[in-house]
Amino acid sequence: MLLKITGLRIVVFPSGDFSDAIESTSEYNALVTAINRAQGFSDTVGDVTNLTTTNKGTVVAAINEVNQKTIPISQGGTNGTSATQARQNLEVLKAYTLYDNDSGNEGTVTLSDNFDNYEFVDIILWDFYVTRVYSRHGRPVGIMKIGGYGYGYFEWYSEAIGISDNVLTRIGSTYGKIESSNSFYMNHTTSLPIRSVIGYKY
Repeated sequence: MLLKITGLRIVVFPSGDFSDAIESTSEYNALVTAINRAQGFSDTVGDVTNLTTTNKGTVVAAINEVNQKTIPISQGGTNGTSATQARQNLEVLKAYTLYDNDSGNEGTVTLSDNFDNYEFVDIILWDFYVTRVYSRHGRPVGIMKIGGYGYGYFEWYSEAIGISDNVLTRIGSTYGKIESSNSFYMNHTTSLPIRSVIGYKY
């Protein structure tokens, strides 16, 4: 005899005695007990690749097929089969630290990865000023910082840097300072300290 309900199949076969019979006062209790026993069987199977049934190939293939299925974004899924695909489909960028020096670096900066591998990069300067750099088309990048308000002076840094693969080099800089006494100072040797570089990609 074969009983079938949605998502469950129970096979009933004859036995010589009733030692394995499930005793219950209701069909509901009998069904719950059968499900619990079936769950116990599944817990002891282990990895699917260890199955010894003749249908192992079919079972494994079915599970692999399920693993490759995607849930559409419209149904709350990512429509991807990997973390990278999911981020691309959901337009979510992941941040990667390419350089970090809390003391600041006024010289050449070497990144841990190539600039062009990222959608854009944030260059974080001293006092946490940020310059965001997108595709530069081979041209130098300008970084700038201004400050000094409320301290009796006004100062600014302006600098051009070159980016080649994973190296940031200094091309030229201008530093200026105006004191409250109207004195003025400027040079072309002071560079902006770079504290960190963060790259963003899917």
